[in-house]
Amino acid sequence: MPIEEDEKRKAVIKPHSAATLKSPLKYEAYKHMPTTYLISTNDQALPCERQKELVKGAGVKITTTISNSCHSPFLSESKLVIEVIRRQPEGIYK
Repeated sequence: MPIEEDEKRKAVIKPHSAATLKSPLKYEAYKHMPTTYLISTNDQALPCERQKELVKGAGVKITTTISNSCHSPFLSESKLVIEVIRRQPEGIYK
């Protein structure tokens, strides 16, 4: 991604609420509906092997797709993210 585009996108990203990291999970939706995880091989925040461990440790079937993206595949590989979403069962996001 060109530096100009990178800077433009960084300018509009909002901080993630820390409350979500400290609040107890009340409903594990991934256990009750088809789930997909996009493994990002160039993620500098969460290494690829750790991502695979998290998927394996979920205790349910999770479909994975490997991407050469960074930590934010919706920015660096947006077409792939759209493709992965479109592969989901019809009606899942209604």
